[in-house]
Amino acid sequence: MRAQPKRYAEDFWSDRKAIFLEQCRYEWAALKQTWPYIAFGVFWQYFHSVATNLVYYLHQPRPTLRDLGFELFSPPVTGGGKVVSEVFFFLPMLFLMLFGVSMFLVRRERRVLFVTVLTRVMVVLVACQFLRIITFLVTVLPSPNEHCRPGSPKYDPPTSAKEIFFRMDAFTGCGDLVFSSHTIFCLTFTLAAWRYMRSLAFKVFMWMLAVTLGGLVVATRKHYSIDVVIAFYTVPMVWVMAGIHFKDYVPVLRASDAHFQPLSSSDVESASSGRSVDGGDELEMGLEMEALKSQ
Repeated sequence: MRAQPKRYAEDFWSDRKAIFLEQCRYEWAALKQTWPYIAFGVFWQYFHSVATNLVYYLHQPRPTLRDLGFELFSPPVTGGGKVVSEVFFFLPMLFLMLFGVSMFLVRRERRVLFVTVLTRVMVVLVACQFLRIITFLVTVLPSPNEHCRPGSPKYDPPTSAKEIFFRMDAFTGCGDLVFSSHTIFCLTFTLAAWRYMRSLAFKVFMWMLAVTLGGLVVATRKHYSIDVVIAFYTVPMVWVMAGIHFKDYVPVLRASDAHFQPLSSSDVESASSGRSVDGGDELEMGLEMEALKSQ
């Protein structure tokens, strides 16, 4: 009887190893096709940083504009409340990363690739940040954050081209307001969870996190209410447009490399072109094309 738990443990870890290696083959096949999008998305974060430094250079400390959100959240949240807001900012990212890890450990009815999720996230982030850069550079508003106000000893804008191009500070800038970068990231991760995850309860939980973060961003005076409101309708619209014009890449592997149901006959043409089929629910991997066409 004692041999049974040992045998079960051996089978369990053997199965995990098989799932991990199988997932790695699919991830690598997808990465070879989509790496330029991911690489450009990483580079774009540097470009976005340069733009935020530039607007900080252009920014001038002035009295805060009147804001309904500020009146609702009065007095402003300070101290530990700001730390809580940053925790809420990183939670959706953490949950999405854990979801990515689970792809390598749990066999699902329909396969989802972390590379696919990351590629779509990067595409949406780049598009939203491009719109954001244009918006906050054409109209430089007075920042409501405490360190950006007149007379603040913590006000420290870039003073040279070197600082504009090489200062890396994502949390203490001024002037990069419309629209909220915190909300862009949070909503992008939330929309990714909505598209690729199965649990409805967890999807609702992610949206609750996003709404809570939006309120905390205003309550801590990191942004005006308009920055958050604009993000809440711009990011989903960009996500939808990206879904129409940028499909999920689906690698086609040999039948000997994977053990999944083949794509439906209507998806054979899309898969054979090395492109994609639409939607997270259709991320089942293709088998050998000759076998597909013969069915």
